Amino acid sequence: MTQRYILSFFLEGDIGTLLVKGDSSAAYYWNKHEKTKETMLGAWLNTGDKFYKNEKGYYYYVGRTSS
Repeated sequence: MTQRYILSFFLEGDIGTLLVKGDSSAAYYWNKHEKTKETMLGAWLNTGDKFYKNEKGYYYYVGRTSS
């Protein structure tokens, strides 16, 4: 069974980057050590996707980080 976790410290109205962790998340980039360092935050994968959280706690996609 695969479990997925989403890390979020967003406050209402804030925009933040989505971090995920789970059995199906990437562990590293093949032969791209620098890209792995940029993307992986411990066991968390930085997706590069930006979201904001509304007053009801729902998340909405707003774009990607530039990199």
